[in-house]
Amino acid sequence: MCLREEAVKRGMGLTACALCLVLGFGSTAATEGYLGSRFADVREALAEGRYAALPHFVVDAEQFGPPGDGPENRLREAARRTLESRTDLIEFPAGRKLLQPNGICFTGQWRITEPSPYTGLLATGAHALAVARASVSLSETTRGHRRAFSLAVKLFPTRDPSERVPTANLLTMVSILGSRAKHFLNVALDNEPPLGGWPGLGDLLLGLRIRADLKAAEAAVTGGRTDIDYRPLTPLASAGLPAGPGPVAPRWLRLRVAAETPRVDADDFRDELRLNGYPGGVLAWEIEVADGTPGAKATAEWRQLGELLLTEDFLSVGCDARLHFAHPRLEESGRDPVCTRERFAPAKEKNSER
Repeated sequence: MCLREEAVKRGMGLTACALCLVLGFGSTAATEGYLGSRFADVREALAEGRYAALPHFVVDAEQFGPPGDGPENRLREAARRTLESRTDLIEFPAGRKLLQPNGICFTGQWRITEPSPYTGLLATGAHALAVARASVSLSETTRGHRRAFSLAVKLFPTRDPSERVPTANLLTMVSILGSRAKHFLNVALDNEPPLGGWPGLGDLLLGLRIRADLKAAEAAVTGGRTDIDYRPLTPLASAGLPAGPGPVAPRWLRLRVAAETPRVDADDFRDELRLNGYPGGVLAWEIEVADGTPGAKATAEWRQLGELLLTEDFLSVGCDARLHFAHPRLEESGRDPVCTRERFAPAKEKNSER
């Protein structure tokens, strides 16, 4: 079917990233009557509280609360709220995100430039204003450690920054357990990341608890359907569609930069991604897609569909403490995507981890 305040505490490692596709939980009720947001308003929020120096927020296992079904399990409650809420700006508890508190935000444009059989923001000629947040899960931000890189993208299907529109969100990641890549730009990120390795026993036990909370939260929202490592592309393919035939989407989408993109040698990934280190102050990500059945990503044929151009960056309280990404779920009001059966020439392989 298609579709550094201190080190990480109490042995909490990257296994917790099993939760990272259900990214950056906040404290907000499910959205009622969501009408969308103005790009200009979200950009203004990102500019609030620019940092004079990079903070280093630590993720502590105690922040999750005890396991179980009770309301004191903040992790499970936050996971459910995040799946239910489409709100674009919220106030996060303790002034930051639960799992991915350290990030850098961007604004820019999303453009589909190649022939495409898909719909919505994946259709030929589609254009959107974009807000993105690059982050790592948990506490490790510097080279020499495993870093679970992710890039979340919020798309506004309009060219007018003052127009209020419902947004569509894309969540991508390198791997559940992270990468030792020297640069963020050396990896490709997609909507169904691999595990990436096995943790120690302590991390494994914590990871099992986190995955249990995630599954329980998603099952409660979707009526039982769960796939915690995969985020569907339905919201992108549905954007702007009138009532009628359902959206057409690929199963997978990945983002990576061109091989010739220069690399910035910085210990912290947020310093690496500052746009003043790239030609013209622009960081271009290639949008690639592939069709296939679950479990077949390793043999999928990828093709380039367009580009994501990031043109402004923000290291700020607004980026870390207010920007919220709605999490695509398997059940989207019955509008699961139809996958095209057309075949395309695969994209040229590049940018393996190095």
